Amino acid sequence: MTYTTQNPYAAAAMSHIPSQPTQPTRQPNQANPAFAFVLDETSAEQAGDMPFITETGAVIATITKAEYQQNKTGSHALRIRFVNPDGMAGSVTLTYLKSDGVTAVFGGNFINAILFLTGLNGFSWQASTNERGESVQIAAELSGKTVGMLVKQTKNQNDDGTHLELKQVYHPDTGLTVSEIKAGIGQPEAIEKLLKLWGQS
Repeated sequence: MTYTTQNPYAAAAMSHIPSQPTQPTRQPNQANPAFAFVLDETSAEQAGDMPFITETGAVIATITKAEYQQNKTGSHALRIRFVNPDGMAGSVTLTYLKSDGVTAVFGGNFINAILFLTGLNGFSWQASTNERGESVQIAAELSGKTVGMLVKQTKNQNDDGTHLELKQVYHPDTGLTVSEIKAGIGQPEAIEKLLKLWGQS
């Protein structure tokens, strides 16, 4: 949000400006009906300090955007961006077809599992724009859906930084995976076993 104040010197010749203008008083922590958004200078100092999920573990993820992505190898993927209940952001990329556009790969299993857990029968690509103003295709039906994700911090192939890799998905309320739900298992086990294996439980 941009805050502007009138400059009494530059505007002196304007008849609608009071002859003795006063500067508005900033009250960061007090409600002011004159403003739709009241300045909080402490918050302003934190601009750009968006917290990101970078650690291995279980995440209750609300999907903010699911966007089609073609990888450098030509393979086809769905990039899912999400936030956890604390507002921390993360993303995972699920490659579902090889570059030939026909051969399915493992990422498709996760996409189908997410559809099952969120009660969707599928999605259609819809035109949208990304943060750079470029045209993209998104799966709008997934936006706002919540699912449990088990993610693992993984080194990039070029050893330049890390990324999150999706290892399992589960129902956010019961903790059950799709296979456990289909098998009629009442007590979740799969996620806990993986967390113990990674020393996270």
